[in-house]
Amino acid sequence: MRVLELRGLPVIDPRTARRVGVVSDIYVDPVQHCIAALEIEAAAATTLAVSESLTADRERVLSAEVRRVGKSAVMLRGPYTPTRAADAPAEPGWLNLDALVGLEVMSDGGDAMGALQDVSFDPDSLRVDGFELEVPVMERWFGGGGRISPEAVVSCSRELMLVRAGRQPAQEPVLTGQSQGHT
Repeated sequence: MRVLELRGLPVIDPRTARRVGVVSDIYVDPVQHCIAALEIEAAAATTLAVSESLTADRERVLSAEVRRVGKSAVMLRGPYTPTRAADAPAEPGWLNLDALVGLEVMSDGGDAMGALQDVSFDPDSLRVDGFELEVPVMERWFGGGGRISPEAVVSCSRELMLVRAGRQPAQEPVLTGQSQGHT
């Protein structure tokens, strides 16, 4: 499943069989290779509350509270206890969708690789399977790479993702008999 598919999914508390909100943002920890948290727009408790407020309050759901992500909804472990997003700030290493999509990717050898387009993850464990690069159409047709393994991520910030270049270190030159001092 892809991270961009999560936006707009309802979040369900299975113990009460109620929608507690809708996914509005996703936080990924690129170094730990997982979805760290979901930000949701909370469902209004009453119609009166909706009419009094033009914007819904946002809440943060940590990944430990998510049982599974399905194609139609995010299922929580329950019981759901709301945590205002403002009261639970994101960790410094977490990146939300605004920071991830379009993030510049560079190898640790200094070569530009492109920009992130999406992140794929396992819907049961919320572990990141891969980082998807924007790849030109012609390159895709000829089998150009567009996926980065999570294990290849060396470091990441809101500015840049660095990945291992995949090159082998230069080998020591083989010494011949003459260069070893033999005459």
